[in-house]
Amino acid sequence: MQWGEEKPRVAHVTTVDSAVRFLLRDQILYLQKSGWDVEAICSDGPWVREIRASGIKVHTVRMCRAITPFRDLVALGRLYWCLKREKYLIVHTHTPKANLLGQIAAWLAGVPIRVITVHGFYFHDGMGSVARNLYILLERISHRCADFSFSQNREDIATARREKICADGKMHFLGNGVDLALFTRELYQESARRLRDELGIKAEAPIIGIVGRLTFEKGCREFVSAAAIVHREFPEAHFIVIGPEDVITAHSLTQLQGMEEIKEHFHWLGMQIDMPKFYAMMTAFVLPSYREGFPRALMEASAMALPVIATDIRGCREVVEHGETGILVPAQNVESLAKAILELLRNPEAARAMGEKGREKAKREFDQLAVFRRVLGAYHELTASSVGAAPPLWG
Repeated sequence: MQWGEEKPRVAHVTTVDSAVRFLLRDQILYLQKSGWDVEAICSDGPWVREIRASGIKVHTVRMCRAITPFRDLVALGRLYWCLKREKYLIVHTHTPKANLLGQIAAWLAGVPIRVITVHGFYFHDGMGSVARNLYILLERISHRCADFSFSQNREDIATARREKICADGKMHFLGNGVDLALFTRELYQESARRLRDELGIKAEAPIIGIVGRLTFEKGCREFVSAAAIVHREFPEAHFIVIGPEDVITAHSLTQLQGMEEIKEHFHWLGMQIDMPKFYAMMTAFVLPSYREGFPRALMEASAMALPVIATDIRGCREVVEHGETGILVPAQNVESLAKAILELLRNPEAARAMGEKGREKAKREFDQLAVFRRVLGAYHELTASSVGAAPPLWG
């Protein structure tokens, strides 16, 4: 497919609508303003109407995050027919399942240019060897179908090379970013004060927060257990969880071991849109995940000048400078997590200095406009080159 006067057509494919709304919407709008006709393909959901209202055309194809062979084959067929019908110049896929199904469908449909963004490999060192090898194989298939790969963090590039997921030089660093003008702590002091009043939290009480889907791999169990330990030394401390229900429900969260001790100081706030005011009332931010790509919540918290605590894993290490902008702890280690929280609460001046350094790092490294420009530059290079001849899947 050649393009001249008409805007080149691009589809961004992801498994769920929330990923388009919260991870990709600003990028798609930026690309549209830069002269590209960009649409989204995802499962139907509550955010589709808002995405369309923002000016993005959405095609809905049901996809599941989990491995479901029959449903995945159905989704693959529907993706194929959608891509064949729409005749995109570029198909750009995101998240593990959409990367797999979207790249195979795009290859089968003869899409000229196929791009992947790795938001974090699903496999990790704590996973059993059988499951780990399976997910590595699926990544190899995804990248075999693609012409060009982006990785949000540098460690995943080294991992891809080590695990022979794609050829050397095929994966390029993308980074990740947030709207730094929006995530500025000074703008939300009054909103944060009102939130504290609404939640019944005193002005001087420390608040430790976590943001993310309610899944075990986000470290929700460890957060609750660590909160119970912290509560014994700082009984005035409060703990908040922001994010949609997923594997864990709000009810099951309240049943976790250790919750009984802190239930009067624990707040599950569900899904929230206006995140800056919630960060602005926190004292510190925690992300005890088992796996990450380049965690947006950590960047947002750092941009809001919060000291952060995260697990010492790929992705988190790219955001947190241990001892400078925050603290890194071992994954699935409640004692280390509690110790890190206590360290920040016992040393408020040092914690404040970490937050300030985090804001400076965010300004240097986490500007979303820099990410958008890298994507745009890749599109221009790919469309100007001979990339796009479909290689054989195997061989």
